[in-house]
Amino acid sequence: MYKINTKKPSSLILIKLTSSPSIGAVLFTPGLPEIIQYFGISSGLAQLTLTLFLIGYACGQLLYAPLANRWGRRPTIFIGMGIAVFGSILAILSGPLHSFMLLLFGRLVMAIGSSVGLVLTFTIINDFYHEHQARRVIPIISLAFAIVPFIGIAIGGGLVHFWGWNSCFYFMAIYNLFVLFMCLLLPETATQLDPCATCFSDIKRRYLDAFKNRRLFSFSTLFGLTTAIIYIFAAVAPLIVINHFGVNPGHFGIVNLIVAVGYVLGNISSAHLSKYWEGRVVMLLGYGIFSIAIIAFTVFCILKQMNLYSFYIPFFFAYFGMPLSFSNAAVYATGQYEDRPTGASVMMFINMVLATLGVLIMGALPGSLFVTLPLVLIIILVIYFFLFSYAKRLL
Repeated sequence: MYKINTKKPSSLILIKLTSSPSIGAVLFTPGLPEIIQYFGISSGLAQLTLTLFLIGYACGQLLYAPLANRWGRRPTIFIGMGIAVFGSILAILSGPLHSFMLLLFGRLVMAIGSSVGLVLTFTIINDFYHEHQARRVIPIISLAFAIVPFIGIAIGGGLVHFWGWNSCFYFMAIYNLFVLFMCLLLPETATQLDPCATCFSDIKRRYLDAFKNRRLFSFSTLFGLTTAIIYIFAAVAPLIVINHFGVNPGHFGIVNLIVAVGYVLGNISSAHLSKYWEGRVVMLLGYGIFSIAIIAFTVFCILKQMNLYSFYIPFFFAYFGMPLSFSNAAVYATGQYEDRPTGASVMMFINMVLATLGVLIMGALPGSLFVTLPLVLIIILVIYFFLFSYAKRLL
């Protein structure tokens, strides 16, 4: 038996913990054109640096739930962040050794390690807060999920401009080490430990039960569809803005903060509206907003009226609407699921699998990004509509 620590977990530390994989995924993206030139590779191959990160991110979600149930939340966080620091060092060495394969491997290891941040953050929140309180806390924590990456892109743009693409991984090594030490201040929130949690039969049973739970699976998928939009945008925005619009990497990071402002306002609005409206109503409002924004972007692409304004203004509103949707989807997915670490792991696994598929599909589709990007986003909107119509019946 593990006696729960009644000390409230620090939201600031949870934000830093959540931010590690978010910033790690996209910090280097302003350097993608440099990476292409440095290693002599195609743009499609360069995007593997993001795709492999997302694959490692997804797989890592299933790794830490058994460890958290067996040894507690804090020791599991230390293990994950230690792996993240090691992955950052491997990525650093890829430059001097001129090894693109080492860069990919380092990115994979970094993702597996830092993925502990998101799944354990949701677990700790569900450990400490009731569902109604969690609906107000998660939008605040979720700011790190997308705001920090945009700040990271701005920082990455500056790092690339002054010191080159490899400086981004020096930054990540230091940042991950900093987060690891900050987590020493987190209380342990596990109420009990299960010595059998790391047994294969127990792991198999827990995950099969979680994947069979229709509410958990449906709302996790809705969460994942919005996350896919975020990562698709992160993958293609540098290529469009830097290569097509001619913005330099340093300025790209600053310009990209436009959508970050929309995301901040969306999270603030979600936390406020959740005090008065049911989560499903807030989700529907969010879907309506980001659907209209994506349709407007599609119209601009069809009319061939693309510039910085017609690119960023629709995504500003899309990023405003998405937090209203996925913050409530996350609560509905795991709020009433008894095995919290496993529920959070499955939710984030589905989340990152869909994000990875989105980026892979974008990279594989031939033709102009102004054709493939709106096509993929419209397909996501249609899937979301039909799934939400089904999922709301499970509440």
